[in-house]
Amino acid sequence: MVRYSVYSRNYNSSLSDYRLVKQKINIWFLLFGPIIFVFYGMWFNLLFFGLISFLVNELYHSEILSFLGTRILVIAVNFYLAIDFANMQEAFLERKGYNFLGSELYHKNLILD
Repeated sequence: MVRYSVYSRNYNSSLSDYRLVKQKINIWFLLFGPIIFVFYGMWFNLLFFGLISFLVNELYHSEILSFLGTRILVIAVNFYLAIDFANMQEAFLERKGYNFLGSELYHKNLILD
């Protein structure tokens, strides 16, 4: 079962104004990382990710963290962002003026591609 959150700019808008957010781990974020932020136009989140990467890099160069420690920290941050990407996307849509219409649950065999 897959859960989608439905967002729209207006309650009486055309079909092109609807956005669906899939509520599950984003495997694409684990593979491509911050490029997904660029794809969705989430520039503030990309800047925040860059800041975290810069801080982890500085911790490594000041020898506070070892190389293995920095890799583990980067993987943990990427995994957290992959899990929480749907919530970040929902907050982004709400900041852009979209309204939450509801949450729908679909079986994977009933969705037409």
